Amino acid sequence: MKKLLVYLVLAVNIMLAGCASLSSPEEEKSKQSSLKTLQTKLDEAKADDFGIFMTELHRAEVNLDKAQTVYDDAVAGKPVNLADGEAAAGKAVAHRTNAEDAFGRFLEPINKNLDESNQDIESQDARIAWLEALHIKPDTVIPDKSIYFNFGDSNLRAGERAKITDIIKFLREHPLFALKLTGYADTVGTKEHNKKLAARRNSAVLEALRRQGLPANTIVMVAIGETKGRDEVKNPESRRVEARIYVHGRYVKSTDNVASNEETETDVSESSP
Repeated sequence: MKKLLVYLVLAVNIMLAGCASLSSPEEEKSKQSSLKTLQTKLDEAKADDFGIFMTELHRAEVNLDKAQTVYDDAVAGKPVNLADGEAAAGKAVAHRTNAEDAFGRFLEPINKNLDESNQDIESQDARIAWLEALHIKPDTVIPDKSIYFNFGDSNLRAGERAKITDIIKFLREHPLFALKLTGYADTVGTKEHNKKLAARRNSAVLEALRRQGLPANTIVMVAIGETKGRDEVKNPESRRVEARIYVHGRYVKSTDNVASNEETETDVSESSP
């Protein structure tokens, strides 16, 4: 009798387990729908060049981890198969190359749009500059001033203040113009020292302009130029700030004659007194 009860219990458990493993048609349909949705999301994630980039990058990381583990174990003296590590490293490099190529393709239309946008901006800027230039008399003389300093000094010379006055007068009469200040120092001393000296000279000229009534909203660009030539040469011509006045100051162009291409430029526009 006891054996019979045991057999009955086992039979019931087997039947229950079998029933639990069987799915109703509705459950199977729901499962298939979920699988289809999951597959759609996976396809969306892998789609196009950015999806290829992510997939290849992941594969590169997986193989890189394998190769790194082999390397670390080998260094630690553990028994490893170096061939497996080399193979994984090779796959990592290949997948990385594929990822870089896919990402480059992904960026191509973005870079193209940026280039076209920049061309549009430059074209619009040229048209605006031309329209502004129509309001300037053909015989207008644009003053270019070089304001000189004593050796190692950033104090404005008394004889240079007339140049400041000329600049202020022109900017008041021609509000469409902008101003660029480029400070220099000669080659005596370190480059760092000379850059700081040139910056102080820029500040001295800008402060003098402000004191004499630099018009509000005048666009002012400040740059540090590096004098060309041999080091440790005392050259009075290099101890200066070049004040260049330009039409349409949104895109101030440099016409420095003795400056190198290395310039640090800062906008200190007079948006307020």
